[in-house]
Order: sequence, then structure tokens, then C-alpha cells
Amino acid sequence: DQLKKLLVYVKKRCDSEDAVRGWYDHRSGEQLFYKKMTLSQVHHWLIHPLSLRHQCSYVEAVAKKEHAQLPAWFVGHSWDEPMVNFVRRVMKHGTLGAG
Repeated sequence: DQLKKLLVYVKKRCDSEDAVRGWYDHRSGEQLFYKKMTLSQVHHWLIHPLSLRHQCSYVEAVAKKEHAQLPAWFVGHSWDEPMVNFVRRVMKHGTLGAG
């Protein structure tokens, strides 16, 4: 649910061509697009600032209850992986009841 909300938040920032308004790659300066935006770029624009503001991890910042987010499994990823692909894979894994 939290990953879906992350996708919805980013999608709402997009224009009609899926460019994320006001967000650009912090290394190259290129415009970011919804389906190609990497986990590194999401971290730069969303996760890191949120963590700094709340002085906690992303999960702690978005969890509804303090102890409601005990980990059930570990998910590895590549920082260069598109965010949309990562979320789809995690959601599929959760649906299959794996863990």
C-alpha cells in the first residue's frame, strides 16, 4: 500500500507526457519521466528529504503505527532500476505470499 502511494504521489506530479514536473536527474540535469525514473532518483527527490525532515527511515515516516512495520523479508534492488518495475515486482512478490 505504501509503495502504491509512492507511485500515485509521483504520478500526480506528472504532465500529460509523464514528465515529473520540477524533477530532474541530480547528476545529468535531464528531465525525469515516470516510467524511467530510477530508485536513485526517487531517493534523491523524495525518500532522502522525507527521512531528513522526520529524522527517521522512510518506512518509519510513512508507517501508520510505530511498530506495525516489522520486516517479513528482505528485498534487494539496483539503484538504477526504474521505480515502477521495482514496485511491480515487490507487489507481485507480496501477492504470491512469498516470504
